[in-house]
Amino acid sequence: MSDLLSSAWSDLPFARECCDFSLPAFSPSPAVKAFALLCDFQDAKGLLDTALASVRRYLKAAGHIESQSSEYRIAIQCVPTSVHEAYRIECTEASCTIMAADTEGVRRGLYEFEDLLCANGGALPLPQCALARKPFLKTRLGRCPFSPIKRNPINVDELLEEYDYYPDALLDRMAHDGINAIWIVAALRELGVSSLVAEDPKRARRIAKLKRTAAKCGRYGIKVYLLTIEPFGVDEADPLFLQHREMFAEAPDANRERYGFCPWSPLTRRYLRELLGALSVDVPELGGVINITLGERTTTCLPMLPQPSQELPCMGKCGKNPGEILQSSLAAMVEGLREGSPHAELIAWFYIPQPEETAAWCRGLSEYMPKGVVPMFNFESGGCMEQLGKLRYGGDYWLSYEGPAPRFAEEAKCRKGQSLGAKLQISDFGLAAVPCVPIPSMLRRKCQALAELGCTHLMHSWYVGNFPTIMSSAVGLAVFREEMGDGEGESEFLLRLARPVWRGDSTAWLRAWRLFDEAYQNFPFNVMFQYYSPVNNMTEWRFHFLPDLMPLAMPWKPDSIPGGDAVGEAMGSFSLKETIALLHTIVETWGKGVAALDGLAGKYAPASLQGKDLGVANFILLQFRGALNLLRFYELRRMLYTFNERDCLERMKAVVREQQGIFRCMIPLLENDSRLGFHGEALKRVFDENSVRRALQEAELALALADEMAASPLSPREQALERGVWRLVEPQWRQAGPRILWTHAVCGGELIVRLRFSCPKEGELMFWFMDACGCCTPLIEFLECRDGTLVYRGNSAHLTEGIPRDTEVVFRQCADDEWLFRWKLAVLPDIAPELPWLKFNIRLRVGQEIHYAFGTGTTYRLLLGHFNPGEGGC
Repeated sequence: MSDLLSSAWSDLPFARECCDFSLPAFSPSPAVKAFALLCDFQDAKGLLDTALASVRRYLKAAGHIESQSSEYRIAIQCVPTSVHEAYRIECTEASCTIMAADTEGVRRGLYEFEDLLCANGGALPLPQCALARKPFLKTRLGRCPFSPIKRNPINVDELLEEYDYYPDALLDRMAHDGINAIWIVAALRELGVSSLVAEDPKRARRIAKLKRTAAKCGRYGIKVYLLTIEPFGVDEADPLFLQHREMFAEAPDANRERYGFCPWSPLTRRYLRELLGALSVDVPELGGVINITLGERTTTCLPMLPQPSQELPCMGKCGKNPGEILQSSLAAMVEGLREGSPHAELIAWFYIPQPEETAAWCRGLSEYMPKGVVPMFNFESGGCMEQLGKLRYGGDYWLSYEGPAPRFAEEAKCRKGQSLGAKLQISDFGLAAVPCVPIPSMLRRKCQALAELGCTHLMHSWYVGNFPTIMSSAVGLAVFREEMGDGEGESEFLLRLARPVWRGDSTAWLRAWRLFDEAYQNFPFNVMFQYYSPVNNMTEWRFHFLPDLMPLAMPWKPDSIPGGDAVGEAMGSFSLKETIALLHTIVETWGKGVAALDGLAGKYAPASLQGKDLGVANFILLQFRGALNLLRFYELRRMLYTFNERDCLERMKAVVREQQGIFRCMIPLLENDSRLGFHGEALKRVFDENSVRRALQEAELALALADEMAASPLSPREQALERGVWRLVEPQWRQAGPRILWTHAVCGGELIVRLRFSCPKEGELMFWFMDACGCCTPLIEFLECRDGTLVYRGNSAHLTEGIPRDTEVVFRQCADDEWLFRWKLAVLPDIAPELPWLKFNIRLRVGQEIHYAFGTGTTYRLLLGHFNPGEGGC
């Protein structure tokens, strides 16, 4: 698998382009200057060699000649500065002087010189100026846009690959964008050594690759961090569990798969110290470790979210609170890390992405950080914004939401001037298959908030959003602030960002970026639309004239089947009509931004950096137009079957034809820029020019089916029934696997369901509901089988809508093996009087046995579970 992944990059132009230094195209200078580059700075390790080489490349591209008998002097001097990486620049008619106290300050000054040169069209001398800048963030973390993620189904370990994911040209671009650290996914047990476990046989090979990468990145002022989830829980067959049972929690995690470590066990602390100690001694140049301490996988005995109010299973054993539990494991880790790397950092990432309010024990965790540990929290998770007159709650990361979320602001107050990290995205999961969403003014506002909150560290990437683009450049500019005063306003910032690339065309981009920013804030603020919406992989969605209700795909999973038509799964807290209204606003406003750039298209070659930037802006507009078309199509389908309005068929066909026109416009953009369609978490192009051509052909097949339906004497609803896409269920006893019988009735505005089964000692019972046309958010009710009885555990609304919703379900045990459940129809997904059918399913899990009332379920989908909407009965 490793070789397959590495060889795949040779087929993608963007991977090859990462190996080429990108230089601006300067017009021939009327006044070629001879220049001298004079470095009066002690640099025994040659750390500035790469930056000096970069400046020489730029000057050569501009037509200037290096000579000691020069007309123009570029001098580098060592002077005291207030913080690391700070620099000053003074430009006169005859010279440019760069002053800093350390190599990294000089590096930033040299890159600033290049920007000034580009903004000046390559001409020397530069305009006279004097400026002084310093960073407010100590660490800015990025990564290669296509490096492995080390998890199934493409489980590739970057440290075992010979492929170089950090060629010099990519490191050069990252350093120019202010990135001074990258992260590589790793497992400590494979890199460290402990007396409690056998050494991994491939450890030496991994360590050698890590050292090579760290040395190479160091030449560009970039440190290497490892991304870990430690201590990583084990299963019952793990030798560590079998030999040292006392190191682990008494019970497995909520999924009954892994046991968390007990941080109060002396052996656990010794295990962590030894692993980190051996790693840091062997790789003393390591920048640090980013450890997802809570929220992603089982680590310690703390329960996994989204059940943040659950009691700790071992609380009676150790009597420690969650903060103390975290403190114990983190203290052992940082002690080990500092053995060989005294300046290495341990960043404890608390990944709490849920939109709903967390339990009390999840707040104020940063107060428990041991010395030397930097807590990091999601900047936008748990945020709230108003859209269409209603408050909406978004989980995970949001480029469209300015933030900070109250959750992050509270943790910042707890730090009181100490180190604090922020995790945010400079791209977005809502548009993960484009290299960036160009709204740099939003990033500037986010960075202003980070500065005001006293943040010191920033991780501005996950597996998506890592291409060097105008957005990464914007962060690099925003991080370095004027030493005196509050610095520049938004217009000045945007112009400074644009001029090195666009020079005389910068004002057009300033207008476009502002319109893009205004448009993108209308992106439906709900994590379901971010994850599952057609915006992400619109070209892979198909037009289902029949309500097949195929499940929506997860575009971040490379083995997902694209498409689907159960569009309600992406709606979250929004109705389909509300989402259409927001997308309409986005298309209209983003279109105005694209129109502001119309005059630039003929000035730049499509394959140039400028041509590709224009292509990305146009492609995003096409994606939004296509997503809006899809949602309009499914709104028309709802009307077709709800009201039997046959004229909807012609309107639906018109939407499909319009979509075909959008596809045709996409193909040349996809052929010109292989970054389009690439999803960094799926590690592949989830769509490309060939798949769009297939979509054109499949649209023709869909139109042929529509013609058949239009010619049929049957009503649309009768045709759907005849073709078997709806399964109408009469109220009678039915089998749901070998363990359960069920029946239902509708009476007095209520749905009544009876179950006959022997409630097991342990298990899980779920009810699933969705409207018959698949346009509304599905509802899942969770019940736990505990000691022969049922305990209600809530429903999916808090996950998909961001706030809890009481469905007022009433249930009771009627007899030893019979249960009665009642729901008011008003609390269930929308049921139109004209189409009074509801999609329904039941799922019972007992141990490894899984039983459904209908079908066999589907692959687990985040926040949607295993239910297949196409299988449910009506």
